Amino acid sequence: FEPKDKYNIIRHAGTIYALAAAHRRSPSPEKLDALRRAAAFLRRETLGPVPGRPDMLAIYSPPEIEGTHEFLQAKLGGSGLGLVALLSVEQIEPGSVPLEELQGLGRFILYMQKPDGSFFSHYSPDARARDPEAISLYYPGEAALGLLMLHEKDPQSDWLHGAARAIAYLARSRRGAAEVEPDHWALLATARLWPL
Repeated sequence: FEPKDKYNIIRHAGTIYALAAAHRRSPSPEKLDALRRAAAFLRRETLGPVPGRPDMLAIYSPPEIEGTHEFLQAKLGGSGLGLVALLSVEQIEPGSVPLEELQGLGRFILYMQKPDGSFFSHYSPDARARDPEAISLYYPGEAALGLLMLHEKDPQSDWLHGAARAIAYLARSRRGAAEVEPDHWALLATARLWPL
């Protein structure tokens, strides 16, 4: 096995979520230490301000970390799963992630949402613009899951309504389809939304 020079921030965040679930099932000092280091890396290297929007934070995909030649961008899935990851760590160690950071990520996700409940997938800080062309299968479910977990921590209606609009849009857009691609993030978000 030869390691690649590329790294994926969205998968890093997803791994934190999985590691937190494993730690809750079978706690160990090694898992907790790995969670702390992974969350610290995410916050230190990828969490940053949104130009012109002091109330928002985003998880960026830095080209120098990911090993790409793309321009710096914030992907909806990065901020969605970043929020999921940090809230997963926060559940294990309350107070380890400032609420203002979590809320800043939540506000960025809502900023990326369109009136019909769908989302812009990419944001360019240099252009201060959301990319109308980029589309992702999983980012909406990841964003909805992040908003629902944030609502559990910080029960503001904006988080819940944003998640509900996202899930409703996905349901409408997939209604009547002969085949629907598997979207486990949307299923996880729907399971959290359903009781509410």
